[in-house]
Amino acid sequence: MTTHPHADQDPLSPGFLQALGRRIAVMAELVGSKKRLADAAGISESQLYRCIKGSSATTIEPLVAMAMAAGVSIEWLVLGRGEMKQQGSFSGNHATDTSALIAIGDLDANSQHAPLAVTAEWLNQQGLQSNYLHVTTVSGDIMAPTCNSGDLLMIDTNDIQLREGHIFVLRSGGQTLIRRIQIAPSKGLWLMCDNTRYQPTILPNDSLTPPDVVGRVVWIGQSI
Repeated sequence: MTTHPHADQDPLSPGFLQALGRRIAVMAELVGSKKRLADAAGISESQLYRCIKGSSATTIEPLVAMAMAAGVSIEWLVLGRGEMKQQGSFSGNHATDTSALIAIGDLDANSQHAPLAVTAEWLNQQGLQSNYLHVTTVSGDIMAPTCNSGDLLMIDTNDIQLREGHIFVLRSGGQTLIRRIQIAPSKGLWLMCDNTRYQPTILPNDSLTPPDVVGRVVWIGQSI
């Protein structure tokens, strides 16, 4: 598919967002659904709908993530110029293309950035589903040396059953906690710190205010 220059390629023209929205709608068809495209871009489905309608703009990062997920040229997406498909890109449903990059959004619901992208093949190998995955950045050394301040954690929010030996992200009293779980059958659950400088805390079986379980840590990204 080849397009030709039009006035709506000018970002300052009234029709730019509407034309961009039409191209985003085409990408949603390519990847299989609007929800899948929104997940790949690291934005909400409602924001994607506004972009398609031409009533809202977005930053370059989600646009690049969309283009990568759909296998289209970023020049075609943004300006409507040139060939739509990238050289060697897949055709058909996104679910069949294991090399396509899928953006994993930040755990912070207010963030519109997607700090990590992985392939569908990697997700399949790990048995993970992208719509349940989020990433967060470690702050502090309470779980060192397993994960240190600045490390990136991938969290499976579909896995909330606390289990022995696994690291979970929890929320309690307005704080986000990253702790390893140790079961104490007669008492409850120990929330362990891998850094021995910090003391573990007990979560009693009869606790009236148990923490909210965000999900299990399934991957740690570290600097070397």
